[in-house]
Amino acid sequence: MGTALAGAVLAFAPRLIEAFEAPKAALVRVLGAAALGGAVAAARATRRRGAWFAAPLDAAMLAWFAAETLATARSVAPVASLVGDPLQRDGWLTALGLLGLYGAARGATREPGAAARLLGALAGAAALASLYALVQAAQLDPLRWARVATYGPDGALVRPFGTLGHPNLLGVVTAAALCVALARAHAAPARRWLWAPLAALFAAATLLTFSRGAWLAALGGGAVTGALLLRAARRAAPAAARGARASAAPGARDARRALRRALLAAAALAAVVALFAVTGWGALFAERFGDLLSPTRASGSSRIEIWRAAIAMWLARPLTGQGPDTFGLLFPLHQTAAYWRYEWAGLPVQAHSVPLHALATRGAAGGLALLACAVAFAATARRAWRAPGAERATLAALIGAPAAVAVAGLFGAVGVTGALIAVVCAAALASAGEEAPLATTARRGRGAAVAAALAASVMGGYVATEMVASAASAASQRLARRARPGAVEQASRAARWAPFDDATHRVLAEALLVEALAGRGGPGALEQAEAAAREAVRRAPLRAFNHQRLAAVFAARAGAGASAAADSARAAWDRARALAPVSSLVLLERADFEIGAGRPDLAEPFAARAAELYPGDAFAWYALARCAVARGDRVATRRALDRALAADWHGREDERARARAARAVLR
Repeated sequence: MGTALAGAVLAFAPRLIEAFEAPKAALVRVLGAAALGGAVAAARATRRRGAWFAAPLDAAMLAWFAAETLATARSVAPVASLVGDPLQRDGWLTALGLLGLYGAARGATREPGAAARLLGALAGAAALASLYALVQAAQLDPLRWARVATYGPDGALVRPFGTLGHPNLLGVVTAAALCVALARAHAAPARRWLWAPLAALFAAATLLTFSRGAWLAALGGGAVTGALLLRAARRAAPAAARGARASAAPGARDARRALRRALLAAAALAAVVALFAVTGWGALFAERFGDLLSPTRASGSSRIEIWRAAIAMWLARPLTGQGPDTFGLLFPLHQTAAYWRYEWAGLPVQAHSVPLHALATRGAAGGLALLACAVAFAATARRAWRAPGAERATLAALIGAPAAVAVAGLFGAVGVTGALIAVVCAAALASAGEEAPLATTARRGRGAAVAAALAASVMGGYVATEMVASAASAASQRLARRARPGAVEQASRAARWAPFDDATHRVLAEALLVEALAGRGGPGALEQAEAAAREAVRRAPLRAFNHQRLAAVFAARAGAGASAAADSARAAWDRARALAPVSSLVLLERADFEIGAGRPDLAEPFAARAAELYPGDAFAWYALARCAVARGDRVATRRALDRALAADWHGREDERARARAARAVLR
């Protein structure tokens, strides 16, 4: 189990479409399948077959998995819900892996000291991730990452993400690890030299993420852990120390120790403040704390719009939701225009709130199952805490770490790593509250090992196809951006390895289209691109991007002389617009096509709609200016160009220069 926890924190593969969540999910699936295979085989040799699911938390986990299965069966995109979106793999197979690892943790933590060793593995992995985050914060990372989260004026500060891929997810892990370090520092005074610096490291890494959810998670989880440790200390105190006959000497020593700790904490705080003042980060932290107190500022506004879309998804299918891992698929259908005004062209694959995400993708069944898990966790924690001979410092960490994950999950995503931390800690807590361990026969080991190896091989073989397809798709996109040969070959390889994934066919269509437009595709390239785009639409007919790519292929064919393709392009864009009604990209693609086809009268309504939805977007006004040029209306052209030059070009300075040159001609 320590391997699973450490791997979920540390695993990443830079050459994949998604370098972080996908490898972590793959590890969870393979190890979880092995655990389930071994458990099923062992059940035949177990004398107490029903005891594995005797605890309330076990029943709650089964209810959660049943809700996952029901939501997958009734999903609007069953295949996507089964295998998961390539960007995070939050599908049924990952849920199966988490269930298997829950069972494995239940068995592994029945031995004395096993839970503490698991927590140590988590802390060790989190320490490595935190050290890597410090390297990133110092701008010494030897790897160059394409997608990074920034903060401050013009993205001046790159927020470190360690081995988790996003600073918010790193903050979830470091906040949970902080609870572990606090508990271990309290429980093992002889090793406080190790755990106290680790606690400081986790606190620093959490702070450097600039994640408000992580900050709240550290405060919430730390408060729970601290309160439990204080309660345990009071229970362990000698009765004489609390009675009237207690001497004054122990109290004086306690006071001196408390004073020394307070002075050390104050010195550490002063050092941190001085560091921030020297580096210039103090103002950024002050601004971020201001965002925490004013949730409608900055990214908080965009998150509120995501929550509105999540609620709309849930209300559209209230019982079982849209299906696991379909949030990104259906977000454009329910997206508000205000979201893109705050976060241009964003496409979240998570609701940034675990309860709302559960409702949107699993419906009321998933929400109730999540609530049942929370209630069962609280009951299990109470029972374990009251058990005779309990290691209460370990229990404080087992309760505090999931509490930190839960607080973070109220306001953001926790990722597969956060989910695994919560699952493993919950399993260890359930084992701590058991009255007696399970009894098994001697035949259990060999049969379980064979079944585990077989299950891991099957799941590992499938996961390998995902990894190969992801690497090939990423290579195709890199080659296409650099106008180098080989993009089509890599995209074709990805489509062969993952034929059920619409993204691989869409990437193939894009590569073929780029080759055809560059004159390198040869005869039939556009027909092949159309076939690939149609396959992407067939695999995921509710994804607006697929219809946009099909429309682009039809537009290219129309430009090559296929007259009937123009109407097909318009029909594909109409379908994309129905699936993404407030997408400026769809509107402007259609407007550009009509302008190129010599029909500015058809283009103007789409450009005007884009300008109405997003008056701060320069490209909408630029499209209106082009329509006015085609009409010969110089006044309208000047007016539209003036609005475009005053608007946001989203970093496209070449287009801004072109518009500025056009405006200069009209002076």
